[in-house]
Amino acid sequence: MTQPLLSIGMIVKNEERCLEKCLKALTPLRQAIPCELVIADTGSTDTTKQIAEKYADILFDFVWKDDFSKARNAVMDKCSGKWYLSIDADEYLNSSVDELCNFLKSASSDDKSFATITLRNHNDSSMNGTFTVINVPRLVKMSTKIRYEGIIHESFKIFDFNEIHVLSETIFDHDGYTQITSTHLKEKEKRNLNLLEKQLENTPHDIRCILLCLEASSLNKSKRKHYTEYAFQKLTEAAETNSSDLNLFGPACISTALSYALDDKNAKFVEFADWAISTFPDAYHTLVDIKFYIAKYYYQKNNFADCEKYCIQYLNGLKDFSDKGNTNIDSIFASPLKCTQSYSKTELLTYLINSLIEQNKHDEAENYLSQLDFSEAEAVSFTVFSKTLANKNCTKSFVSAATSIYNNFFNKYQSNEIKEKRIYDYAIASFIPVFSAKNNNENDLTNFNNIDGTIGLSAKISNSQTKESTEKLLKKIENWEEFMPSALKQAILLQVELPKGFYLMSASHLTLLINDLAKSSNELSDTLIKNFCNDVFCNSFPQTSFIYNLLLAILTKTDETLTNEAKSELIKNFIYVADKFLTFCYNPELLKSEEIIVCIPTFHLFSWYLVKAESEKAENPLEYIKTLRVLLKKIPQSKKIVEFLIEEYKKDEEQRKQEQIKNAAPELLQMAEQLKVMLSAFPENSPELLAIKQSPMYKQVAFLIEDK
Repeated sequence: MTQPLLSIGMIVKNEERCLEKCLKALTPLRQAIPCELVIADTGSTDTTKQIAEKYADILFDFVWKDDFSKARNAVMDKCSGKWYLSIDADEYLNSSVDELCNFLKSASSDDKSFATITLRNHNDSSMNGTFTVINVPRLVKMSTKIRYEGIIHESFKIFDFNEIHVLSETIFDHDGYTQITSTHLKEKEKRNLNLLEKQLENTPHDIRCILLCLEASSLNKSKRKHYTEYAFQKLTEAAETNSSDLNLFGPACISTALSYALDDKNAKFVEFADWAISTFPDAYHTLVDIKFYIAKYYYQKNNFADCEKYCIQYLNGLKDFSDKGNTNIDSIFASPLKCTQSYSKTELLTYLINSLIEQNKHDEAENYLSQLDFSEAEAVSFTVFSKTLANKNCTKSFVSAATSIYNNFFNKYQSNEIKEKRIYDYAIASFIPVFSAKNNNENDLTNFNNIDGTIGLSAKISNSQTKESTEKLLKKIENWEEFMPSALKQAILLQVELPKGFYLMSASHLTLLINDLAKSSNELSDTLIKNFCNDVFCNSFPQTSFIYNLLLAILTKTDETLTNEAKSELIKNFIYVADKFLTFCYNPELLKSEEIIVCIPTFHLFSWYLVKAESEKAENPLEYIKTLRVLLKKIPQSKKIVEFLIEEYKKDEEQRKQEQIKNAAPELLQMAEQLKVMLSAFPENSPELLAIKQSPMYKQVAFLIEDK
C-alpha cells in the first residue's frame, strides 16, 4: 500500500451527537490527497463505534487510563502517513482544503516540523454568533518521532517558532463549549484541575501547565486567586532565568492571570500589568487583551485620563491584529485572545466615550460614536452608554448623535436585523439605573427625550409637572415593556390613572418597575395610601395586584427612616389591599381555613396571616399575638414586621390601660385599694388568693392593680 500523505487521528467516546458531521466534513480532504483515518474508541456506550466504522480505515478500542496523551499517542503509533493531523469529534472542517493540501505537497513543508490550523471556538450552538480564534499546532511530521505530552490538554513540545507553519485559511469550527451546562462545566473544570495539579507537582515551573491550571480554575475563586499569584511568581522567575517557554506561553499566562486579578479586585493588578507590558511589549496578548483589562481597571477607578490612554492603545492593537489576521503564531498559539470580538471593542468604546465626556472632551467623544456597534453588544456596554448619555454636561451635539445610535439600534431590532432578544433586553435593562425612581434627579433625563418610542416618552413623563400632560403622554405608549420606573413614579405622584395597557405588560417588567419604585418608599407611601388603597382603585384584579405587589415591595424594603406612625399606616393599608387581593386569587372557602398554607406562595401566606391577625386584633387580643407568632415561625423573614406589630400592640395596650386608669371612677379606685390590702394578707399562689382573683369584683378593677 502506498504511504498516505496524511494520517488523521481521533480519540472518541460517546460522540454520536457530532461524530458523523465531523467525519463527513473531512470528505473533501480525503478525496484531495492520500489519507488514512485512525480512530480509537475509549469506551463508548452509544452508537459512536457504529458511526466510526463507516468512515475509519483503522478503528480500535483503547482502555482509558486518565491520560489523554497516552490515548493520542496510541493512535499515532498506528498511523503510517508522512504527516499526522489530530482533531476532535466536535470539530468540523469549514474551509477549502487547498491551503492544507498545497502545503503538504510542497517542498516548503520539508523544513517544518509542525503546522497549525485555525480553530474557532463558538459561543452558541448555531455557530452563527461570536467565537474566539486560536492557532493550534495539530499537524506534526511523523519522521520527527514527536509525541503528545501532558495527561490533559495534551500538546506537542515546541521550542522554536521557526519549526511551525501557519495554515491561516484552514479552519475548523468547534461547538463543544456550547453543549456544556454550567454544572457540567464546573465538574469538568474540577476534574481537569485535579489532573493538572498532579502534573504541576512534578513540573512546578512549567508555564503552559500553570496557564492550564489558571484556565481550569475560572469557577473556583480561591483556586483562581492562588494561581493568579502563583503564575506571577513563576513568570518572574522564568524571566530571570530566560526560560525557553516564557515567550511561548508567558503572554497568554499573564493575560489570563490579569483577567482574574481584575474580576477579583486583586491589589496587585497594576504591578502585574506593568510587568506584563515591560516583559511582553509586542505580544498581542499584551497589545489587545491586557490593554483591554487595564483600560477597564482605570474606568472602574474613575481614572478617566488613564482609561482614555489605554482604550486608545487597545484600539490600535486590535486594528493591527485584525489587519494581519490570524497569522500571528506567537500571539494565539498558547491561548486565544479574549478581546478581539466586536462586543469587546464596543465595550471599550463605551468606556472611552464616557471617559472623554467626563473630561469635557465632547468633540473627541462624538468622533468615536460612529464606531459603536450594539448589534452584538453585552450588557455592560449598554449600561455604560446610558450612563454617559445621562451626564448633565453632555453637549446638544453629542446628545443628538448618541440618540441616533439608540434609534438606529431599536430600528434594527424592530426590522429583525438584530435577531437576539437577549441584546434588546440588555438595552432596556441599561436604562433602569438611569431612570431609577430613587435617583432620577441625579441624571439629565431630557437627554433621552428624542429616543423613539417608550424610552423617549418615559423621559418626558419623568419631567412632566402636570396631571394633564402626563395623561396625554401615557396614551401614546404602545410598548409598555420599555416603560421606566421614574415615569411611573411621577405618574403616581401626580395621581394619574394608569391606562389598561400598563397592567397587561409582562410580569417580569412589572416586577422590575415595582422593585425599583420601592426604593422611593418614603416619597410614595403617603400618595399611595391616600389615593390607591380604596374600593375605587381595588375594584379589578390587575389594579389590585399592582398596588398589592408595590406595597409588598415597599413593606419588605422599608428602611429605618420611616416613622413608626408611617410604618403602621403602611401595614394597615397593605393588609386592606392584601385582603382584596387574596379574594381575587383564591376561593373564599379556602381562605377560611389554615389548610391554605399547603398550597399558596410564601408572600401570599404572609399576607393571609396578617389579614387573619388583623381580624382578631379587636375581639381576641391573645389570638392576635398567637397568629403573629405563628407567622414568624412559618416565615422567619417576617421577623422585623412581626416584632414591630407586637411592639406597637403592646404600646397601644399600655396607652389604653393608662387611659382607663386616668378615667377610672373614684369608687373603683377605692375598691382596688381595698382588694390590694386583702391580697397582701395571703401567700403567693394560695387558694384564698386565687379565689379572690377569680371574683367578679377583682376582674372589674384588675387593670388598676396588675402591672401598675
